[in-house]
Amino acid sequence: MPEAIFSRLTPLYSKAALEAFASARVAVIGVGGVGSWTAEALVRNGIRHVTLIDSDEVEVTNINRQLQALHSTVGTPKVKALGERLLDINPELDLRMLVERVLPETVDDILTDVDIVLDCIDSIDDKAALIACAKKKNLAIYTSGGAGGKLNPDSIAVADLALTTDDPLLASVRRELRHRYGFPAQGASKSKSLFGVKAVYCAEPMKVNPEASSNRMFGTAVFMTATFGMRLAAELLNDLADKAL
Repeated sequence: MPEAIFSRLTPLYSKAALEAFASARVAVIGVGGVGSWTAEALVRNGIRHVTLIDSDEVEVTNINRQLQALHSTVGTPKVKALGERLLDINPELDLRMLVERVLPETVDDILTDVDIVLDCIDSIDDKAALIACAKKKNLAIYTSGGAGGKLNPDSIAVADLALTTDDPLLASVRRELRHRYGFPAQGASKSKSLFGVKAVYCAEPMKVNPEASSNRMFGTAVFMTATFGMRLAAELLNDLADKAL
């Protein structure tokens, strides 16, 4: 069955690239507004070994932007709701589902049996610990910035984590990585200050609707979260394809 599922990929990718997709062991950490779309794009593109990690359950407020969020899945762990969908796409998928939160004290144990990490979480401390641990283990890691308060998909870009702009989440993570984990300080030499972590972010000032009843959180639209997720998946897949040449 997988051969038929992926038949439309063969005109795009070399045999070596498709084999690289099939053998890669990828962890998607945080399967909400960004990570859910990332995971589906990977599975539909031939990634066959996937670990989903998230501690949350689907809530009604997730329905506007998260792939697996439906009225029928409210109250279900996000990884379970998404995992069932992914197995329906590829029944032969090698899938691990972990209903747990990545914490600084647990991340080392969580990052086992994976080669590539896609970071889609939004806690500063946990995000920094995840990135630092992945780099320490020499795992490829890609990170997503915040999609909240953003409305222009054309402003979504990719850069080294050290160079992103207009993203308070990534700016805070950068500070934490430099302060707590010894990542390169911002210096005169651009090449020496890079983190070696690809980041998807939106170079657009954050927006708040002044008519909103509460300004304590930024609103989020699905066309932004999904585009973040697809861009993250594309970066990984294209990197794997390029390395397979």
